Amino acid sequence: MSYKYYNSYLTVAPATQREYWKDNLQDMIDQQFYDASDVYTIEEEVTKGTLTFTDVDVRLTHIVDASTGVKLGDDFKSIIFQNIAHPKGQGYRYQFNSNVWICINTGNHKSATTSAVIRRCNNVLNSTINPVITNEPCIIDYKISNDKFDYNKNIDLNDGDISVTVQYNDITKLIKVNTKFMFGEQTFRVQSLNNFLRSDTYDNDTTPLLKMVMKIDQVNVGNDDTTNNIADNDNTLPGGW
Repeated sequence: MSYKYYNSYLTVAPATQREYWKDNLQDMIDQQFYDASDVYTIEEEVTKGTLTFTDVDVRLTHIVDASTGVKLGDDFKSIIFQNIAHPKGQGYRYQFNSNVWICINTGNHKSATTSAVIRRCNNVLNSTINPVITNEPCIIDYKISNDKFDYNKNIDLNDGDISVTVQYNDITKLIKVNTKFMFGEQTFRVQSLNNFLRSDTYDNDTTPLLKMVMKIDQVNVGNDDTTNNIADNDNTLPGGW
């Protein structure tokens, strides 16, 4: 399609004019995208829940804490995509530097460029499902809250909560309250689940992330597999954890 200028304006319908400017913006990005030192090839999950990846070129930058102005560490990164209509969003996983990362925030809606904030998965949820071992990369927040000891005349019991974030998919949606997990030979039991924050307001199937609070539990020597970090290893519930 050809465009004619008149008094510095395009003589086309507004909708077509917007498409014209978007195409020009994409062309400009394509021409200049690789003229930077922060362009890297990383791996992006092809389909959510598969942990099957494909290469994608992105600009990879630091995240700055809005409250302090300080750059956050390597557990947080911002990625900018070359395609201004990049189709992937919150909850998708990425892989580079021997780590898996989860997209926890996006900047896609009504934006000239498409970007995302990703956070490094620092552990995995291990379990067995009839009887296949599953490993779902997850994020454990740095601090243990409510960290204390319950002093009893017979035994001292430790107490504490951790916050865990994982991709919401066909496997993790099976997690229920009281599901037990093991991290570093310490067991934790799910206390609360947040699986209701949707990407699309009216679509119940658009929940991208599962957020959980887990409470420290006691290791059951006869039931918890400390070698493979799998709690309740003899769980035979149909289709579940």
